[in-house]
Formats: sequence, structure tokens, C-alpha cells
Amino acid sequence: SVLDDRQSAYEKYALNFNRSFEKTSLNYYYNYEFGKNDPQWLRKSQRLSLSGRLAERINFNTTTNYYHSAAGAGDAGEEKVEPQLEFSGSEPGYSWRYSQNWLLDLRQANYPGTSRYEHLEKQPEIEVSPNTLDLKLFNLASTFGYGYYREVKNVPELGGNRDYSTSRYRTTVNASRSIPMGLSLLTLGTGVDQFLYGPGDQLFALRESASLQTSPTSFFRNNLDFREGYTNGNTPFFFDRLGTSYHDIREKMTFFYLGFFNWTIDGGHNWLANRYYDVMTNMTVAPDPRLRFNLSTGWDIENTRYKLLVAGLGYFPYRNYSLQLSLNQDMNGAGLQTASALHDVYFLQDEPNQVHLRFSQVFDAATREFKVRDIMVVKDLHCWEMSFTYSDYRKDFSFVFSLKALPGEPVGFAGSRGFYYDGFERQLNQLNPVGEVRRY
Repeated sequence: SVLDDRQSAYEKYALNFNRSFEKTSLNYYYNYEFGKNDPQWLRKSQRLSLSGRLAERINFNTTTNYYHSAAGAGDAGEEKVEPQLEFSGSEPGYSWRYSQNWLLDLRQANYPGTSRYEHLEKQPEIEVSPNTLDLKLFNLASTFGYGYYREVKNVPELGGNRDYSTSRYRTTVNASRSIPMGLSLLTLGTGVDQFLYGPGDQLFALRESASLQTSPTSFFRNNLDFREGYTNGNTPFFFDRLGTSYHDIREKMTFFYLGFFNWTIDGGHNWLANRYYDVMTNMTVAPDPRLRFNLSTGWDIENTRYKLLVAGLGYFPYRNYSLQLSLNQDMNGAGLQTASALHDVYFLQDEPNQVHLRFSQVFDAATREFKVRDIMVVKDLHCWEMSFTYSDYRKDFSFVFSLKALPGEPVGFAGSRGFYYDGFERQLNQLNPVGEVRRY
């Protein structure tokens, strides 16, 4: 695909290639984009992925990412390559995984003595997981691992990045049990992690959880989830600390009736931070296949404020017409924030001269009125299709002609871009969440 935006002095070229063999798949992606005016910035990237099966029980996956960017002409910029490799397999009594990755800074010579990027390298990491054991009283799952890691992490106290490498041994054991309790199901879980590091440091992490799901009727269910985790000891790595300390409880109530009605209310409390989670509610009503309504909002307990009210309506009265409405309302007195309407109309649908019309209206906060924002017309021309689009926001228009046999290879003309070659399907489908055709 090719893009030449003359108004913004910007060009982009992209290529994606896929090939599947009997046991292997290959993917290659290339992207190149740059600004033609000063400061003449540049961004380009490539990705090569190969995955498949080496033997009956051995799979492999390898990916190499390349990235290069420059803020302007003469800038040394960033240029790096990130290869990664993984093998995995299963045996009658266990499964295993071997992974390794690197980060190569191709501009490192311009910045001697320091690593510029935060990253984690596995050189390598090996994990073995025995099959889960059913011990009648509970199920037991375990994982044993070894890895040699290099972590580059920014430490403000050091005034820059810390580059540290060492080995780590890991043992993980998890026990779980589900207990039926009449109309409820109680699921209990506990787990421990034990880490040993090359310098002699040790880290112990304990996890506990309890989940109670109750369904007393065919139109109501309640989920209550409790989690707790804490650590003891020390680790020379920062990544081992992530997600190891928590203590919270959450509850979610759901009222429903077949596929016609669904209403959820959820909230909770975080004891570790001594904060309450926002109480959120979401309602979906679909009394008829031609009508669907959705509403969501909430209450911020800590700041005593209402969350933004988001509402949407889908109306499909006829096969050749549909209407989608959406709005965002500030419940704290600021009033309507955004609103939009998207109309989708077919004339002579499924006939040789079919015409497809789409246009959107957007709420203008300054004038407090709805205005037509985007228009798209698609005309069937036997073996061809013609697309006309107009954006009132950019005061821009475009014509695109496409062979039906080659829908991904159209030619077109736009007021801001001139003649161009781009994907027709993307122009039909690139609608933003509130129903406007995206700017291009």
C-alpha cells in the first residue's frame, strides 16, 4: 500500500507478505514513512516471523524486529534489531519451553559506555512443567525453571540506566480446588514462587485467592473474587517485583434474560492502596433484532464524581437502512460532550445498479447542533466500483475506482493528496468508534 499526503507533506509505504507451508508459516512486514518537509523525520520498521513444527512434539517460533527512526535530517536517531527464538514441546509426563532473545543497538557506537534502551534479555530461559496432579483433595501444578537474564532499567537515583546480568532459578507450585455449594461454586487457590539468584539473593512470593460464583436463579448471578499476594526477601531484578504484592476484593452482579437484557454492576476495594475501585454499571437491551441499546456509567468513590455516561443505540428497521447513535454525557454538570449519528442506506440493493450511501452527523459543541461531517457514496459500475467521499472537517474529497476482481488495488484522486494508489476496503471499513469516517 502507498500513501502520498501532499497537504501534510507525508508519504508512507507498507508491505505485508504471508506464506504457509505444510508445517511452517512465514510472515514478513515492511513499513516506511517520512516527512518531506523540514525537519524531514523518518520512521521505518520490518518484522520477519517464522513458526512451525520441527518434530511431532516440538514447535518453534522465531521473530526478528527491526526499527529505525530519526527526528530530522542529520539526527543519529534510533536503530535497533530485536531477534527472539522459542522452542516448546510436550512429553508424556511434562511440557517444556526454551526461549532466548537479544537487543542489538546499531547506533550504540555513537553512545559508548551506556545502554540506551530499557529491555530484558533472556540468555536463555528454560522452563519444565510436570503434568497437573489430581490429588483428590486438590489439583497440584508446578513449574521449574532456569534463566540467565540481562535487565536494563532506568533508575532515577543513579541518574540513568542500570545494566545488570545474573542467573536465576525458579520453583513455582500452585494448588487449586473447586467445591460445589448448592447454588454456588467456590474455587480456592494458593501458590508459591521461590527464586534463587546468582549473587545469593532469595525471593519468596505467596499467592492466595478465593472465588465464589452464585447463580440462584436463571436471571441473576454474582461473582465475588478475593486475591492476596505478598513477597519476602530480595531480588536484584526489577521485573520480578511486578504484580507480586496485592490485596483486593471485587464483586460483580449480573442481571440477565436470555439475549434480550444484560445489566452488570461491579466494584471493589484495594486494601494494599486503601482505595475503593470505581463502581461501574453497564446495561445492554435488545428487545428485537432490529433494535439494540447500550449504556454505561459509574461512580468514582474516591473523588465523589460520576463517570462519563456513554450511550449507544443501533436501529435496523429495514434491510437497506440502519442508524447508529452514540453520545457521551458529563454527569457532573458539564452537559453533552460528544454525540454522533451514522446513517447507512442502500438503493437498489443487490441489483446491478446498487448504490451504497453512508453519511455521519456530529454534535458541534460550539453551536449546539448536529452537522453533517462525512459522506461516502459507493456506486456499482458492473465490473467496477466507484467511491466518492467528502469530509466536511477537512473540506476534502476523493474519488476511487476499483476493479471488483482486484478490490485491493484501486486508483483514486483526492483534493489534498492528488492521484494515489491505496486499499479500497480500508476506506469502506475505517470508521472510528463514534461512527465517523476517519481522516486520510
